[in-house]
Amino acid sequence: SVVPLCCGHSYIYAAGSGALVNIHSSDGSVTVYHGGCEIGQGIHVKVAQVVAMTLGCQVDSVKVGETNTDVIPNMRFTGGSITSEICCEAARRACLELNATLEPHRLFLRKKKKAALE
Repeated sequence: SVVPLCCGHSYIYAAGSGALVNIHSSDGSVTVYHGGCEIGQGIHVKVAQVVAMTLGCQVDSVKVGETNTDVIPNMRFTGGSITSEICCEAARRACLELNATLEPHRLFLRKKKKAALE
């Protein structure tokens, strides 16, 4: 007997992928997890660079955790020459959310610093 089976995949940016970005309050370092699998394409380096650029920190302060489905489940696939871009976009979107959340705190600290200098 033959059973039809269709395994879908998508090349739309960040479709079916995710990223978790943690900023540590103790030292300002960043840990990022993404759903891509490092198989020699340099995906960890690319994601770290995107996170550093988006958050405005040094790339040395960004650590990329190993791929773990307990942290970021259900990545669709690794392959097709687009996994790096999908994971980078997912990490960038997570960083943009963090930037929006942190902006009121940044403004407060800038005002406080400016007042202390006057």
